[in-house]
Amino acid sequence: MNLVAMLGLGALGLPVGSFLNVVIDRVPDKLPLRGEVEGEACAPQEIAGVPLQPWLLRGGSVEAGEMPRRWLWVELVTVVAFAAIGARFGDETSVLPLLVLAAALVAVSVIDLRLLRIPDRITFPTLA
Repeated sequence: MNLVAMLGLGALGLPVGSFLNVVIDRVPDKLPLRGEVEGEACAPQEIAGVPLQPWLLRGGSVEAGEMPRRWLWVELVTVVAFAAIGARFGDETSVLPLLVLAAALVAVSVIDLRLLRIPDRITFPTLA
């Protein structure tokens, strides 16, 4: 087990999971990932041009009220998936494609559970 890779990739999973919340909220409706969207409960913060909805950093609340619990679970599942990949494949060259696959699977799974469909806008780029 590669402890450094596990901790490092687990920490990387937090902002990726936060970004996946934006993807999950916007991709099924074919909305742009960047910028504000009308009717959105919580406008995502942008860090280096990447929209993020960090449940853990915001403490689960925003000006408009409480953030959905799903955002917390997406972040935690992404952290665990990235840490597991780091523990198993930490020093191999196949880590990056596995991380992309794990992130796509988290997003696709949540969208499928919510809407009973899998958007091609996630699956086709992941296949490439």
